[in-house]
Amino acid sequence: MIDLKFQRGHITQSRFNTHPFNGKLLKEKRREFKLTQLQLGKSLGYQVSYRSSVISGWELNRERPSLDREIQLEKFFNVPEKYFRKP
Repeated sequence: MIDLKFQRGHITQSRFNTHPFNGKLLKEKRREFKLTQLQLGKSLGYQVSYRSSVISGWELNRERPSLDREIQLEKFFNVPEKYFRKP
């Protein structure tokens, strides 16, 4: 059974979002690419109303992206696998 929870207007699969994630590294990469949170959210395919809140949650380590989103971020920023899991 999948443990779903409703969080900030979207559903997350909390059972699968238990991997470590370093939001500070995401913020550094986003700034290095000169992107706003809204622009990054759009690139990842999020709806307009969720874009900045989702990215902000990740950067502040309040929430973690799914493993699929983490892989998408790694490909987008052209970084090695598990880059955002560094302590």
